[in-house]
Amino acid sequence: MSTKPRCPTTGLSVSFAYKMGCRCESCQANKAIYTAHEDKEKSRLRAKKWRAEHPERVRVHRRRHRGKDRNYQLRGCYGLTPDEFVQLQEFQNNRCAICGRGPDILAMSNSRQYLNVDHDHRTGKVCGLLCGSCNVGLGHFQHSPSTLEQAIIYLEEVT
Repeated sequence: MSTKPRCPTTGLSVSFAYKMGCRCESCQANKAIYTAHEDKEKSRLRAKKWRAEHPERVRVHRRRHRGKDRNYQLRGCYGLTPDEFVQLQEFQNNRCAICGRGPDILAMSNSRQYLNVDHDHRTGKVCGLLCGSCNVGLGHFQHSPSTLEQAIIYLEEVT
């Protein structure tokens, strides 16, 4: 967690010192950064309140922009363009890398019809595409091969 810079004149955080009337060079320089952050927080809270008061309009907006949101998520979270995602799907024959389920099976289940991007949480490297069940399963096993091996041993013993 980073700490806010301190005003050399007052010893207070520069954002608070500026609010209290300090106009030293340090407070002037950092004022814009922290007031923008505070404005962003107020804006976020205002938007959250509006979404809670207008759930139907939010639902309509999400339906209308569903593909755009997915593309934004692919790029923002995984660094994948929509074309790279499609290439990865084609490479895996549009099937889960673990269980092999495809869109026909996914559509019959109650899960989303697209495959999830599996990635290494430490490096951000994309590993492959998984169905929702396999993705959640790996998450519960914390991507630990030794824990998965223990689960296999357990399953072989009880079945």
